[in-house]
Amino acid sequence: MTTYSSILNDFEPLQKRKEMAEKKITEISRQFSDSLAFKTTNPTVFCAGSLGRGDIGGKSDLDSFIISDREVKRLEKYRLYAAVGRIHENLKFPAPSNDGEFLKVYELDDMKAKTGEPKDDSENLFTVRMLLLLESRPLFNTPLYDQCIRDIISHYFRDSRDGANFKPIFIINDFLRYWRTLCLNYERLRDGEKPWRKKNVNLKFSRMLTIFGTVLPIIVKDLSSTDELIALSNKTPLERLVEGLDGLNDERLAEDFKTFLEHYEQFLKWKDDPQIEKKLASIKDEINQAAQQFSGFLYRALNHPNIDADYRRMLVL
Repeated sequence: MTTYSSILNDFEPLQKRKEMAEKKITEISRQFSDSLAFKTTNPTVFCAGSLGRGDIGGKSDLDSFIISDREVKRLEKYRLYAAVGRIHENLKFPAPSNDGEFLKVYELDDMKAKTGEPKDDSENLFTVRMLLLLESRPLFNTPLYDQCIRDIISHYFRDSRDGANFKPIFIINDFLRYWRTLCLNYERLRDGEKPWRKKNVNLKFSRMLTIFGTVLPIIVKDLSSTDELIALSNKTPLERLVEGLDGLNDERLAEDFKTFLEHYEQFLKWKDDPQIEKKLASIKDEINQAAQQFSGFLYRALNHPNIDADYRRMLVL
């Protein structure tokens, strides 16, 4: 029987990207390990974006985030920020995005305690928490990184002690909230002066895959324990997707899945193109057609009759 995992493993272009990402993460991790500021303060650092997803390309940036399990003093923070800047320079990455907007030290206790509060959004805790769970890989202090994952998932699963009827609705709802937040942010960008077309393409491919490729195995396999979600978070979004597809026990989607992977690889090639900003308007129809087929495949998987009807209803209502 052909598995979706084997189809992914046999898709050479994406496997090469994953190998490149792993090598680059090793190189970046070495820089953080050599940093006196990080060795002294000892927070954890994780990367997100294409490095975290394991689909790196020639133009991939370094998006790194710092989490501490204690309060970090102001001067310590400045040393950490300066060290991040030096690491970007050493590895010839562009400076931290948006003039260092997300370059701050996030506290683990805040990321748990403020879930759902107004400060969850205003202090960017929600976004960082979602990136940590959905598309991250550790760069420094892996034990603390693992603790962050466990503590945050345990917070979402705190009602699981009530019995066997527990379903992970809390965490799924936050994943869906993140998707809708990204969609709203895109609409805001359209009214500004920033280039928005590239954001739209990311939304239609990598963002959609990251979120719904994670939701699928949760609802297919009815994952209801902290350990199951931790194991899922250690996989890339594509690996989570194939876990969900394999759980459907239906080979009829196999050929469409191969096309899905081809569309995703084409998206990554578009991202790698240095002239993509100029070309986006002229290849709009090609992108939209690929995006429709891409999202259509995810919809068919998420709406599969082998998934509990309560979960399928929850995705809509």
